[in-house]
Amino acid sequence: MGSTPTMFLVRKGRYSMEICVKKNELTGGVYAVFEHKGSWHYADLSSIGWGRNECMIFPCDKDGNNVDFGCEEFVAYPNAISEENLKDCIDMFCVGIICNDCTN
Repeated sequence: MGSTPTMFLVRKGRYSMEICVKKNELTGGVYAVFEHKGSWHYADLSSIGWGRNECMIFPCDKDGNNVDFGCEEFVAYPNAISEENLKDCIDMFCVGIICNDCTN
């Protein structure tokens, strides 16, 4: 993956959205900001060490700022860091698989 953001179309169930994936220069992973059901979310897939990767989704504003890192809405552990695996995490989140509800 180059430094140019790429677009992909997520389609699962009854939704369809276009998402721009960017490289996270801080972590070496990939991230995207997307809207789902009227709320904005920040999805990040990065290495957490020990040979493991973690995909987490948090609430944020429409510009990807004000990310609430204390309120993870979704967590998954893909085998590799890739745009496709980030897309899969967003797919699972949007259809309600492994979705953590932050109610506190």
